Amino acid sequence: MCIQVEGILYSDKHPISEQVLRELFPILKENYQFLYHITEEDFLLWSQNIRKTKEIHTYVLKEQNHPIGYIQYLVRGKEVCLAEIQIDRTHQGDRKTFRKLMRDFIVLSGLKEDDVVFLHIHPQNKKSQEVFMGLGFQRVEHRRYEITGKKIIEKFLNEE
Repeated sequence: MCIQVEGILYSDKHPISEQVLRELFPILKENYQFLYHITEEDFLLWSQNIRKTKEIHTYVLKEQNHPIGYIQYLVRGKEVCLAEIQIDRTHQGDRKTFRKLMRDFIVLSGLKEDDVVFLHIHPQNKKSQEVFMGLGFQRVEHRRYEITGKKIIEKFLNEE
């Protein structure tokens, strides 16, 4: 049996709908429940922010038309911010899902070797700290972690 996985990019040219955000929100909510009690009000703030910020690109990975993960990023000159990377609990630990999200992110964002990729990780989110430091991200400020585009490209596009 072949499982169909497809990716969809939402940006200012292809705006994300509230329906799609409602499909993604349970993934975010479940992954962050150890840090925050997330409410419907939080969904409204989150979705409004995404829909009004034209620079946010949201790439959704679906399996059999059901979201299994997504990545949100912003490109600002030579810096690329990974604003959000979320994977459904059933696919966490499934290396191919994370790898596909990252590979597609590299291509879609137009990442160059001399770019800097950064993200912010909550100090209590030890799992994310471990994952991203394991990939080579370095903590440069309290919550900010960085890596060069070259290292990410080598890690995900040159990996078998």
